[in-house]
Amino acid sequence: MTLEIIPSAPEPARSGPAEIMRDERGGTFRPSLRDAYRASRFLLVPLFGFFLLILVAFRASGALLGDPDTFWHLAVGRHIWQAGAVPQFDEFSYTFEGQPWMAVEWLAQLNLFGAYSVGGWRGVVLLTAVTVALSYALLFLVLSRKMRLTIAIGIAATAYIFSMPHFLARPQIFADPLIVLWAAGLVRAVESKTTPSALLWPIITLWANLHGSFTFALAIGAALGAEAFFASRAGERLRTTRRWTGFLAVAILCACFTPYGYRPMLYTLQIFGENDTLPYIQEWQPITLKGVGINEVVTYGLLFLSLYKGAKIPFWRLIMTIGLLSLAFRHIRFLSLFAFVTPILLATPLTQQFPFLRLATQLEQDPQFFRVINECSKKLSYPLSGLIACGIIAFAAFGPVASPKADITPAAAVDYIFAQHLGGRIYNPYDFGGYLIFRGIKTFVDGRTAHLFLNGFIPHLHDVTVVHPDKFLPYLAELHVSIALVQPDSPEARELANSTEWKKIYADKIAELYKKVTSLPRSI
Repeated sequence: MTLEIIPSAPEPARSGPAEIMRDERGGTFRPSLRDAYRASRFLLVPLFGFFLLILVAFRASGALLGDPDTFWHLAVGRHIWQAGAVPQFDEFSYTFEGQPWMAVEWLAQLNLFGAYSVGGWRGVVLLTAVTVALSYALLFLVLSRKMRLTIAIGIAATAYIFSMPHFLARPQIFADPLIVLWAAGLVRAVESKTTPSALLWPIITLWANLHGSFTFALAIGAALGAEAFFASRAGERLRTTRRWTGFLAVAILCACFTPYGYRPMLYTLQIFGENDTLPYIQEWQPITLKGVGINEVVTYGLLFLSLYKGAKIPFWRLIMTIGLLSLAFRHIRFLSLFAFVTPILLATPLTQQFPFLRLATQLEQDPQFFRVINECSKKLSYPLSGLIACGIIAFAAFGPVASPKADITPAAAVDYIFAQHLGGRIYNPYDFGGYLIFRGIKTFVDGRTAHLFLNGFIPHLHDVTVVHPDKFLPYLAELHVSIALVQPDSPEARELANSTEWKKIYADKIAELYKKVTSLPRSI
């Protein structure tokens, strides 16, 4: 991918002065923009390595594999690989079997399955960690085209820390570097008063096949197109409208190049329409700002600085920032979108208002910094890149054992089901659904709730398991459930333990199995 879509100051002419010019008055060395760009490209490498090291050293054993959805994403990727086609209907649950369902994240699921096939869970961890590290290193590179390099590093690191709770092995991760490239390319077009680069079209096509959030890319494009229109002179607005309308029209067509055509675009409407499942899914909950966590510190810190320093943001950038902040407060899963896009939107307004933040100011005030970095670049670029590459290979081959969190992996209980040839419909809680799909057992419920388990299914399940647990056993009877896989000490487990119609047949610290005594066995 070229860096043409990254907003930057104009490259110095290649026929111009040497990369480090002598100041005619003081006789000192003065770095050029070319030196700044070389320094930022060099700093990209250790920053990527640092972000990667944090992930593989401190989060590989559990946090990256802490989402039960990772299991079913792998299973769907395996199914697509083996069948040679994407699913059109639900084949993984019995409660909604045969209902229309699309694997809109099919390409990301294939990526995860490929990593698992090659390197097991360690391969999944490594692929996720490399993608995350690359995303935030790219954010630094975008910001470094305008901002003081040390400030750009600080913002990228803050965004990285701010988004840490969302570093999970799931399709959303693969959209992160595309978010950076897309937003940077559009902002550059607005600020340079040109048509957005055609290189953005394959990005939106790739994004549409990796994750459903591509619809927000189109919304960002429309908002920045509106800014470009109002920022143009009156006599140029018609031409600006034609350029941006044409670009966005082609972008929409490119987003339709999926196995499902245009239909993935409707998923966003389905999620934010009359969707009764969102209040019961953790990542779709609003931010409460309880306690003092890193997200709260960053949010309040940014608010403090904006009020204390009196930062002024242009109208359209402010509208987009408030919109992103509103999404982040309304749904936790949008925190990373806010962390990526907001710095790119605000980089130019802030550097225009505060000269200290500008790259040009650092070039003028701290030439020794660039001289040292460029000397390091000449000597260390290849050794450092080779060291990181060797570290990745070493981790893939000899790294610590990686495995999903134990509390979402009822492996022993499922082994018992297969060993005893237990049959019949199985009840499972939400967190166990992904693992059951991974093991080839049709689920009662799983992580596809935002698109499949609709029409009151999740609210009713919450009612009979949390609000009125005395209704749980009649609910199982209504659905002809004969096996119950539950978490110890859960309301479901207590109801089953107190029933004479159910018998506990297996238990460990992760899960308990109950079998209905009067049920007739059927195939799973």
